[in-house]
Amino acid sequence: MAAVLLGLALVMLAVAGIAKAAVDVLMHQEDKNIFIKLGPWWDARTSWKRKYKDYDAGDLRPCFIGAKTWLVSLTDFWHAADAVYLLTYAAGFALIGFTCASVPLPVLKLVTVSVLGRLVFSGVFEVFYKHVFRIKSIGAN
Repeated sequence: MAAVLLGLALVMLAVAGIAKAAVDVLMHQEDKNIFIKLGPWWDARTSWKRKYKDYDAGDLRPCFIGAKTWLVSLTDFWHAADAVYLLTYAAGFALIGFTCASVPLPVLKLVTVSVLGRLVFSGVFEVFYKHVFRIKSIGAN
């Protein structure tokens, strides 16, 4: 059972890495990412305006109840990806902690499992940020 929970924790942390890569590529490569071709909900250059009734006309009221607060993750991809990142990152490490608490593990094993979780998150993040979500141009890093 502990192995299943740890496996689930690592899957959650991999999903968190993917979501965090999406968030960062939208912020730092806003015009050079694979998402902008998918439509206005995905385009971080303007999608943030979708939480308002009519941002360009100066109407900053929420477009629906909760659009600027607790339901903001429904308004655009950046907020949705950020919500997934935060939820899965927290859940992944909570599962690691729960598993280690339910099966007595020496501190060294707990640290090892936590480092493994962080490595999974970071490795997946790097692959998706640098090689999957970005549009490469000649001379780009």
